Amino acid sequence: MELNDARRKRAINMVWTAADRYDFEPQYLFFHGDGEPDLYLNTLEGLAYACMDEEVLMPFLRGLEFGRDPDKFRALAQLVLEQAVFERKKEERPSLLELRKEYAKIHLSEFRAMDRYRELGWERQSLLRCRKILGMDFDGFHKKELELAAALEEAASLSDAQLVVKTKWVFRHFYFYQAIKARKSEETAFVGAGLLIVLMRHLLAGEFHVRSSRGSGNGDGEELSRWRIAWKHLRSETTQAEDRVFVQNTFGPCIYSDMVMQQIEKEYCVGYHKRCRLWYSGSGTADQEFGWEQEEQMMKNRAYYHADRQYYERCIARITTHLKNALEEQQEPDIVHTNSGRLDARVVYRIRAMHDLDVFCREIVYPLPDFTVDLVLDASSSRYHEQEGIAAQAYMIARSLINLHIPVQVVSFRSVRGYTVLQRLKGYGEAESAEGIFRYYTAGNNRDGLALQAIRVLMEQSGYEKQKRIVLVLTDAMPSDAYKAFVPGRLRSSRDYDETLAVEDTCAAVRSLRQNGMRVAAIFWGGNYAVENLRKIYSDSFVRIRMISQLTDAVIHLLLRILAELKDIV
Repeated sequence: MELNDARRKRAINMVWTAADRYDFEPQYLFFHGDGEPDLYLNTLEGLAYACMDEEVLMPFLRGLEFGRDPDKFRALAQLVLEQAVFERKKEERPSLLELRKEYAKIHLSEFRAMDRYRELGWERQSLLRCRKILGMDFDGFHKKELELAAALEEAASLSDAQLVVKTKWVFRHFYFYQAIKARKSEETAFVGAGLLIVLMRHLLAGEFHVRSSRGSGNGDGEELSRWRIAWKHLRSETTQAEDRVFVQNTFGPCIYSDMVMQQIEKEYCVGYHKRCRLWYSGSGTADQEFGWEQEEQMMKNRAYYHADRQYYERCIARITTHLKNALEEQQEPDIVHTNSGRLDARVVYRIRAMHDLDVFCREIVYPLPDFTVDLVLDASSSRYHEQEGIAAQAYMIARSLINLHIPVQVVSFRSVRGYTVLQRLKGYGEAESAEGIFRYYTAGNNRDGLALQAIRVLMEQSGYEKQKRIVLVLTDAMPSDAYKAFVPGRLRSSRDYDETLAVEDTCAAVRSLRQNGMRVAAIFWGGNYAVENLRKIYSDSFVRIRMISQLTDAVIHLLLRILAELKDIV
């Protein structure tokens, strides 16, 4: 089922109706096994916006996305929230009781036999909850599972802040899991407690992406090599050569020579980024270690766009029309002679003498943009669940600019193993196509300060040196990198690159771009958790959308405001 088809829209309407508000994009949507929206859970999702504190819950829920087994712990958290919202709203909405029973009956029919699931798995906890709702016995469940179910229900009975604390305790007590703050992780499977267990699971399952030494031909040797490299990576002890090979195999060859890269890193890898590296790649994925994953995501991105193609085409037409009108107002009109319009008495003689009927004047405006647009996409793992939507947004904006012959470049960035990787998905010179944008792919962290400085290198292309610059950043406004920030003079000479330090560094990068005459603005799609960072980094030069349907108007408003500012620049 496509995420943006009619059933998804029905699910969103269920959430909105229950919340009695329509100004947000639901965090979660729920469907039955046949793809039909789940009325009960989507209703509870909407009610949660009315009776629970988003500022308290969202950091906890977002943190689960970057921990180990995110699906498992997200499902367990949903069991807590389902119970909490039901208990708070059942008196006010008596119909919830029948909806809950109907939900439990359908849910039970969608699961396989109970013994097909692991003990303490979220599936068995969900089955146990459904049986309790329907007044059934608990035969087949172990004592520890019953204790877990009781602990989850106890957490649901508490206030929001206490609920989060208790749920974290439950996860830690039953699963040896350490919940984390909502920040990015280079290797999301290795976040949280139980690292050795997770490492062993990946290695034994053959899921750890490490290229063993070539030519050994020895299965035992390859296994030992994988253990060695995996352990070194876990302890951040991989060599520079190993990290470089990993980045090259993942994102493709660097588009600049080693000599040029040395000069680039000497200029930009300074201050907090002194020990960091840079890598510039194109959008191709041939011969890459994770090429198949990126190709699969590209197909998902395209399918997402084409499922609502008519809607996006209408949006492109609207943006194009508004921008064209704004550009025409800024251009001096050309006077041309045609066979209709205002008569030009000076050339009337041409009718008789030369049989030329083009003796009328008409003012025609040819919008000739004197600026470029750089669309910069945060491609860290925090955007994993939004890849398709971000690719569609970027493609829509780029196509609108292409229609007006505005040079547009689209670049994604993320940080992996100390490398900030900037991937050019579309260059200025690619005037007809924006298909490379569908290769948008998320991984790693985001070191915004370094990326926004290093983007200058990709702007320095022949033929565009004298253009005015507009930089639009699609961001979550939460810069964070597992690789430390270099701080000279300190005993350990490093600090975590996150929170205040990362935001201040990104502020400095944006200020630097603006001091060089560039117009920098942000487009943000998300909740309240990062609005403060947005204001610090971009001041008032950002737009925030709560729903994808608001994007068109937001982009139009933002670009028109920037064009008005550029009008007075010579």
